[in-house]
Amino acid sequence: MNVEATDLGHFTASGHYHCLYQGQTVAWLPMAFVHDGVPQLRIPARWCRRLWRSRSSPAGRLRRGVAGATGRLNICSKESVVRRYDHEVQAGTVVKPLTGVANDGPSDAAVVKPLPDSFAGVVVAHGICPRYSDLDTYHMTANAIDEALRNYVAVGGNVEHVAGLDNFCWCDPVQSDKTPTATTKRPSWCAPTRRSTTTAGVRRAADLGKDSMKNDYQIGDTKISIPPTLLFSVIARSMMYAAPRPWMSRVPATWFTCSA
Repeated sequence: MNVEATDLGHFTASGHYHCLYQGQTVAWLPMAFVHDGVPQLRIPARWCRRLWRSRSSPAGRLRRGVAGATGRLNICSKESVVRRYDHEVQAGTVVKPLTGVANDGPSDAAVVKPLPDSFAGVVVAHGICPRYSDLDTYHMTANAIDEALRNYVAVGGNVEHVAGLDNFCWCDPVQSDKTPTATTKRPSWCAPTRRSTTTAGVRRAADLGKDSMKNDYQIGDTKISIPPTLLFSVIARSMMYAAPRPWMSRVPATWFTCSA
């Protein structure tokens, strides 16, 4: 694919992170210090259950509500955005952002074929549901992981072979005069979600990505905080085969994926 790659180093059994510049040592750190050198922050948290009562509405009001909700920018079709920007790199995508008979339906995940002479592909899928945090940040995180894995499976991914990556965007979790009601329920998803994904066959539940904390803005006496949000991404290798689809009479063959 004509992409430059640089060998940055190799793994050893020394137990140290050893960085050199022009043959001279510039860093020599014990890996125990790299991983555990900074004391972990322990923040007290309190969770209050929110009760939501379902309300029945007349059919006409419900139809108007659904129409209004689907017209919101966070919910409506992203086709105009997808077609505005070039998503193709060296004709490498197999499952593109829009699919279907008329190529107007959003796909569940992306499948890229990086090597022209190989049937090996790469599946990338995501899950994110920030508004769920209004109800519960624990279940928001679990649902983001669930959504990413479902999207991955929908394009042929196999949960027996997949890696995950989480990226947090969070408001200030440290209680202070500026943050009297800090949100700290983020870490509690880890153990049960890792157990459930491991039971499903996921070899590596999650690696930590780029986390962003203290996403707050103060304007006068008003403080605006983002909703606690997790973006969960999964990636895995897959094998692709050519197979006909009966409902596409004008196209003799297409691609589907099978994780290997």
